[in-house]
Amino acid sequence: MGSRFWLCAIVLLTALVIVACSSPGQPFAYLDVKVSGGPTATPSQPVIGQATTIRFTVRNTWNQPLTGVVWELRETSAPASTLTSGTTDLIAFGSSVHEFVIASPTAGTHTYEVVVDPGNLVVEQDETNNTSGTLTVLVADQDIAFDTVTAPAVTWPAMGMGMGSPHVDDAHTLTFTITNTLNPAQLSPAATISVPFTITRNDVAVAYTATPTSPATVAAQSGVTPGSTAVSVNLPATGSAGAFVYTITLSPAEGDDNRTNNNSFSVTVVIPASS
Repeated sequence: MGSRFWLCAIVLLTALVIVACSSPGQPFAYLDVKVSGGPTATPSQPVIGQATTIRFTVRNTWNQPLTGVVWELRETSAPASTLTSGTTDLIAFGSSVHEFVIASPTAGTHTYEVVVDPGNLVVEQDETNNTSGTLTVLVADQDIAFDTVTAPAVTWPAMGMGMGSPHVDDAHTLTFTITNTLNPAQLSPAATISVPFTITRNDVAVAYTATPTSPATVAAQSGVTPGSTAVSVNLPATGSAGAFVYTITLSPAEGDDNRTNNNSFSVTVVIPASS
């Protein structure tokens, strides 16, 4: 009885594996090719001229190999075109991953789709799923920078009990504003951008709490008004006199078309020895 039990268990497990490998809810010999992953873009929000990789996966759900399966990567935004095409050989239940690099994308919103077997050369049991979902990529022409009107500054507690500020025992506040400005030549709306920031004191990382925390979300430009986010940072007391240089560094991962004006901004404060 024990051997019969294990034989039945093995047969059942094999059946489950077969079902998992085919299209969900479809029989083992269900012949279908489709885009099972993507397309995706890296970076997801590039800037003008930044090389962007489009990636997608073609899948064979049949229990037999397929050779010469045609695929096309198309840009569906104007002017519509086929960016690249090719063929792939797929083992039973197999997949193949494909990448295409757009070397120098132009400003604006671009949409992409992948079509598998566009000429219907493979006689499939489902011809309705040969086109992928639409990938939308905004190629930004935006500038992330420090606000020059409200420049970064350090503020100290108000004077009290005969004690002057700044003082070695005073916690203090660093404030700065990040702006998101749209290039006048931008062809489509600007986008909200996530901007990480770091702060050092005399080139050494310093413990702090910030509102908002890093990364800060900077709003898109509205009309002619740049988007902006004000950041307030609570800094610990220095504990000693001397000159202290606070350096703020912005490092947006993507979506910033001009990085020459946001690498860092320094604020120097001097605490006298008599404080």
